[in-house]
Amino acid sequence: VLVQVAIAGCIRADSVSGSIGNRAVSGQGLTISGSSAGAPVATSLTPGGAIKSDDNRGSGRRRSGTPPKPELQFEGAITKASLTSITVHDSHGADVILLLTSNTMIRKGDLTIAATDLKVGDQVHVKAVAQNLVNTATEVIVQKHDNEGDEHGGETATANGTVTGIIGLDLTVHTEAHGDMTVKTDASTMIRKQDATITVKDIHVGDGVNCLGTLVADHTILARQIEVRGDGSGHH
Repeated sequence: VLVQVAIAGCIRADSVSGSIGNRAVSGQGLTISGSSAGAPVATSLTPGGAIKSDDNRGSGRRRSGTPPKPELQFEGAITKASLTSITVHDSHGADVILLLTSNTMIRKGDLTIAATDLKVGDQVHVKAVAQNLVNTATEVIVQKHDNEGDEHGGETATANGTVTGIIGLDLTVHTEAHGDMTVKTDASTMIRKQDATITVKDIHVGDGVNCLGTLVADHTILARQIEVRGDGSGHH
């Protein structure tokens, strides 16, 4: 409602519209200015001035995606075991506590086993993820003892180390415990890398491997399963 009060004390309704000469909009308020009989008149419905917006949606900023959790790998002997965690004395001489969850895959040879089957002294290779300084195991592979036979007959043996040569379907693996070992493969050998099944052709010199199989000759095993880690650069 616009009201103009005349200096002479008379209120004329028809002078309201005639006294308004210009309108200006500032921000979200309306300011009306004009003149009547040479006298300036200003009527403001809301205070003038620009209204700033805190809306940053047009700034073009993007939230970066959540980075994937890095995968960790540990190898060593179990020194403590329970339904919810294991402690592994790893190859660096450190005792690592790893939580076990309902999603943790635990395997021994070709069999899937339960957490209750893990025993102190078991040699294991563990894949894990770290979050808030807690290591949670995603996969535990139990390696049989060297004097423990298997269903294929013969003595079970391991070859854990770095691939230094590949000839056909055979690998040469340098191990810290036994030096160079020949790892033979056949159609029944299960080869995996980062939860994917691969073939011998996907293994490269420099890859780290954990091989479990049957001892067929001195420093030679026929592998039942091979876990590949690394990218062939020698860094694992």
